[in-house]
Amino acid sequence: THNYSEALLNGGFLDESFELGKRAIVIADSLGILPLLSSSYKVMGKIYLTKQKTDSADFWFSKALAISGQLGKNSQKIATIESMLGKADILHKKGND
Repeated sequence: THNYSEALLNGGFLDESFELGKRAIVIADSLGILPLLSSSYKVMGKIYLTKQKTDSADFWFSKALAISGQLGKNSQKIATIESMLGKADILHKKGND
């Protein structure tokens, strides 16, 4: 579900990606799979960033990074890096270079 959600995002199908992303979060959360949960949060952040909803994007990127901090060296590295880049993009868009 998560991978398909990200593929839809990359294809520009934001609404479909969002719906699958919500499902991925519920599944990952219920199973306690934190690396998958952080990656799913990152996808939600990217969806909102694409929609120019920076406050919502920042919320999801922050959730992904919080899990990354919990997991330490076992974190989902791509989700961590992309969330950091997303937050940097938000700061840039807000004029806080």
